[in-house]
Amino acid sequence: MSISAILLIAAGAALSNAAPVVEATPDEPEAVLATEAAYTVEGWRNVHGGVRTGSELVSLLELSARLDSAAIGVRGWELYASAFFANGGAFGEAFAGSVQGVSGIEAERGHRPGELHLQWQSQNAAVLAGFYDVNSEFDAIEGSALFLQPSHAMGPPFALSGANGPSTYPVTGLGVRGQIKRGAWLLRAAAIDGFPGAEDDPQQPSFEIDADEGALLLSELNYSTETGARAALGYWTYTAPFAPYASDTTDQVGRTHGNDGGYVLLESAPRDWLGARVHGYARLARADERFNVIENFVGAGLVSARNFVHGDHQWGVAFAWAKLSDASRMAAEATLPDHETIFELSYRVQFLNGLVVQPDVQYVLQPAAFSGLDDAWILGLRLEWRLNR
Repeated sequence: MSISAILLIAAGAALSNAAPVVEATPDEPEAVLATEAAYTVEGWRNVHGGVRTGSELVSLLELSARLDSAAIGVRGWELYASAFFANGGAFGEAFAGSVQGVSGIEAERGHRPGELHLQWQSQNAAVLAGFYDVNSEFDAIEGSALFLQPSHAMGPPFALSGANGPSTYPVTGLGVRGQIKRGAWLLRAAAIDGFPGAEDDPQQPSFEIDADEGALLLSELNYSTETGARAALGYWTYTAPFAPYASDTTDQVGRTHGNDGGYVLLESAPRDWLGARVHGYARLARADERFNVIENFVGAGLVSARNFVHGDHQWGVAFAWAKLSDASRMAAEATLPDHETIFELSYRVQFLNGLVVQPDVQYVLQPAAFSGLDDAWILGLRLEWRLNR
C-alpha cells in the first residue's frame, strides 16, 4: 500500500518535563533547532476468530521540530510543531472485533497537524499553551512504549471518553498546561478544549473554542525515585454536561455533569537479570459508567532490554483487561460481553541505522466490540525508521 508523501511545517518542540535549563559551554554549542522524521508501517493479520480473518496494512508518517529560543538570544522558551499523514483504518474493530483496538497508529486516512505549542520553563516550573497532546504527559507510562496495543499507551477509560475523545492522536485541541517540580514530586495540571476537532469535521483541529463544548480539566501527581521507579495519580473531568447512555435525549435537556475518571500508574526501577535490564509497570483506571464505554481497566507489562553490537533488543509480555460499563451494554442493540482481555507478546530490534523491526502477537479474549465473537489470534509486524537532525 503506497503512502503519499507530504511536507507539513514543523517548527519546534517542548520538553515534556520541567528539567533544569543547562547552560551551554563554549566548547559545546547549543542545538537550537531539532527536527525528526519518522515513518512506521504495520502489517496485521487476524488468523482466527473475531469478526473475520484477513490482513491489513496501516502506516504513519510523522514530522516534527523543536526550536529553542536561544536562537534569538533568549533562554527558557521552546516552540514545538508536528504534523502527520495516517493511512490507517480500524483493523482492531473490523477484523478482531476488539473494543480496545490492536494498533496505536490506527486512524482515519488523511494528513493533519499534530501539536503546535509554545512552552516556557525554568528549573522547577513550566507553562505550555497551544495545540497539545495530553497523552504526551498525562496517563503515560514510558516503560510501556514497547507494546503496540493502544491500551498500554493510554488507559481506555480516558482514551474513549468525551464527545470526540480527549485531545490526543489523531486530533488535538487548544489548551494550557502548567507544572511544578519539588524534589521527587511533580505536579501538572491542564485545561483543554472539551471537543477537539472542528464541528463540521471532527477529524480536523479547530482554532475556535465553543463555550457550549466545555473544557477537559486534568491533574496528575507524580513521585519518582533516583533509581527510576515512579508512581502517579491522575484525575480528569469534562465541564460540559453529557447525556447518559440510559437517556435518549439529543439536546441539552436531560444532560448532566459528572463525566470524570481517574487512574493510578506504577513503574518499577530497572533491574539487572541474566544480562538484561528488566522493568515492569501497571495501570489501574476508571471512568463514570453513565457516560463511558469502558468503566474499569487493569493493565500490566514486563519488559526486558539488552544491548548488542548491531543494535538494541527488547521483548515483553503484557495484558489489558477492560470492563464495559453496564450502561453502554444496555444501550447497545446486541448483548455484548461485559469485559475484554488482550494478551500481547512483542519483540523489538532497533538497529544502529535507525531501522526498527518488531514482530507482535496478540490474543483477544472475548472481543467486545460486537456480540457472539470467538477469541481472536492476531499476528503483526512493525517496521519503523527515524531520522533526526
